[in-house]
Amino acid sequence: MRSARRASESAVYWNTLERNTSELSPRELETLRYLTAINRRFDHIAAERGTDPTRFRAEITAHLKGLLADRPVATRVGPDVLEAVLRDGRFKTKFETGKSAGGAKVERRAWQERTWFGYDPDTLPADLRPIYGYVMVNGEYAAATGPHGLGWFERLADSQWEKGIGDSDVLSAYGEIQVVFKPEVLQRTTFTVGDSWNYRESTFPSHILNPQPESFGALQKPLGPPPAADGLPVPTTVWDHPLLTMDREYHKPSFTAADYVEAQVHGGVSVHDIDHVLLPREPTPELRRALDGTGTPWRVFNNETIARDGTPAERAAARERITEQRRWLDNRLANHMRRTGAGPGDPLVDAAYERRAVFDREIEMLKRPRSLRGDPGTDTDPAS
Repeated sequence: MRSARRASESAVYWNTLERNTSELSPRELETLRYLTAINRRFDHIAAERGTDPTRFRAEITAHLKGLLADRPVATRVGPDVLEAVLRDGRFKTKFETGKSAGGAKVERRAWQERTWFGYDPDTLPADLRPIYGYVMVNGEYAAATGPHGLGWFERLADSQWEKGIGDSDVLSAYGEIQVVFKPEVLQRTTFTVGDSWNYRESTFPSHILNPQPESFGALQKPLGPPPAADGLPVPTTVWDHPLLTMDREYHKPSFTAADYVEAQVHGGVSVHDIDHVLLPREPTPELRRALDGTGTPWRVFNNETIARDGTPAERAAARERITEQRRWLDNRLANHMRRTGAGPGDPLVDAAYERRAVFDREIEMLKRPRSLRGDPGTDTDPAS
């Protein structure tokens, strides 16, 4: 704890080091413990790479600035939650609803938020606690839909998950509706690469407009066997976690199936903070009235609407994303069948085949020129 401070380390970390540790509060000591462990990990990784630790931290900071630049913050919800938000005029925090999709009890979350942000669990009003969402580092893309579209795990209910084979968009486990916030929200947003609760020993929130290396989510060196020959991580080992590598491909299913860049929006979030809403399908009459009644901009956004209304570049990007998802699913399915001996008739296998058929139809749909879909005009997409 008394190691020399580095200019690239977070202010919280090195300012605390200047004080006598006997004067620190329990909360400050816990914060210091987290930050010290993360920075020791940076030292270890830098040594393995033969890089100066200060330079290594500066490189990570530059990487984060590029990753987050001009990226909006959003959250995922289901239709019932969105209706409630529009009716109440604001998002309710986990401390008001008593629910957490990730499984963390509110008491434990309060303790963690005290460590991260200094929030007093006894005095901070529940409605001013953070709203959790994500940074749209991959831009806007069609959310996965359906009961078998949730990647590594499927969400059955709040805090209830089971292993599944499906799509590669873990964010859809929290809801298929994408609520995109206005740029002003960034002024009161912190972030972590990876789920802040799952990786609470490895990442620490910092301001999205002033990212710090401690938010990168640098995990320890992988343990256990290496990836299988087909490139699919071996289940039940730390290889399940894409944050184990420093060279991350945020747009690939290897990342999006299990992780995302989390955002924590502070000070309450109201309907007025919503920029627009992306729906996976036509809304119910009730949801449509709620959206229109609050003047909230919305549109249906899925691969069908991209195929119909998207530019050639947008359709090509959607095809590439689905092709990657299909390849990921094929590898995952083959590995599952090889390990278990399962075949047709197994619920997971049948669900995966159904999902693959959906991918095939969507790829073909995105390939067809507009003229073949009955749309006016011509399609100049050379890839079509």
